[in-house]
Amino acid sequence: MAIEYEHSPLPRQVQTISGYYRLEQEKLLETAHGQVLYLTGFGVVDSSCCGVGGCSYALVPGLVLELKHGWSAQGWDVSRIEEVSDPGRRRDIAAKIKQLEQVQQVLFQEAQ
Repeated sequence: MAIEYEHSPLPRQVQTISGYYRLEQEKLLETAHGQVLYLTGFGVVDSSCCGVGGCSYALVPGLVLELKHGWSAQGWDVSRIEEVSDPGRRRDIAAKIKQLEQVQQVLFQEAQ
């Protein structure tokens, strides 16, 4: 299923009840399945009653169908992206991203 993905300005930090998460960079990765759009970031738990911690991660919106083909109402670039739903493809893409980036987890965005 194809979605319109808005490229919001980075870096972007979001405050949560127990800390924050921060999206740092947007990147493209060439794979056997096509060009993959992913973002890297980290989360920090620093105001929780249960302790502190954190992790780095990659968020994968999906495979690029059309890169930055238009603009959103906010003036941000928009790309057409296809969700990666096949488990085998997800494993391949996650392994490649973990080879390139120092991330503990790779999360795949699901269409809403």
